[in-house]
Amino acid sequence: MENNHAEVLEFLEKLHGENQFEIFCAKETKNKNPEQLPSSVGDIDWLGLEKINNQDYQFGVWFTPNSMQDGKRLKSNLTSINSVTLDKDFKDVKNITFEKKKYIEGIHQLQLGPTAIVETKNGLHLYWFIENGSKNKIKDFESVQKSMQEKLETDRQSTGAEHLFRLPDFNHWKDPSDPFHCKLIFKNYDRIYKLHDLGKKYGRKRKYLSSLKKKTAPGSFSGKPIEIENFVGQGSIDNIAKGCEVFRRLENESNPGHLERFLLAATYLNLGKEGLQHFKEISKDWIDYNRNFTEYQ
Repeated sequence: MENNHAEVLEFLEKLHGENQFEIFCAKETKNKNPEQLPSSVGDIDWLGLEKINNQDYQFGVWFTPNSMQDGKRLKSNLTSINSVTLDKDFKDVKNITFEKKKYIEGIHQLQLGPTAIVETKNGLHLYWFIENGSKNKIKDFESVQKSMQEKLETDRQSTGAEHLFRLPDFNHWKDPSDPFHCKLIFKNYDRIYKLHDLGKKYGRKRKYLSSLKKKTAPGSFSGKPIEIENFVGQGSIDNIAKGCEVFRRLENESNPGHLERFLLAATYLNLGKEGLQHFKEISKDWIDYNRNFTEYQ
């Protein structure tokens, strides 16, 4: 094995352990003679994969993040749910580097951030590693994956426990004149999540609010945000951001952390109706933001 595959080997070991999974090779033009290679981490033929990847400059290399019996990619063969994996594609190819950077900055602000990120030519593959993989139910996995796709604005077609994602360290050849080397750009293997916790954090709105109501505010949380008409008081908003470098920076954050959100809310809400309206404007596009519950708190 070449040394440059060591990082990918570690990535696969953290995902699969000794379980089998599928490596899939096919022409990027989507057609001819796919090769399905049942694999486990210890028996991957890296040199063989490199040869396939570079054959005629048209073969891509994909794999299943979730483990499969006999290494065959079928939902019925699923043996372990190892990761909720999302595919983020960017349509603005002229500004793709900027768009990737901006999205990654937002993702890193999440309270439950990804375990690993793989960069592809037109996007990112985002991995949330899951503990107790063999004990999780596929219907729960599918529900959480769909909810996270919706919340984090990723491709809803890249779904299912048997879905393939690009194997890092191999070339993307859809444009033979402009290949792209897919690579692992972030990893933190201390981030291992319970599927249940991801479901609570990224679940659909109604279910999410119901869970919060039971846990933190029994009998008092109506699920409705503060109404500006009922908010009294007055103050000067302009002086804050103009006179304070910290607030200028926080107002331009795509997804500030929880303490930063509290600082913004606690300051602006003291300035009355205009302060609340201003806070609503700067917070409406934050990733992983629940307006109703934050305003209630």
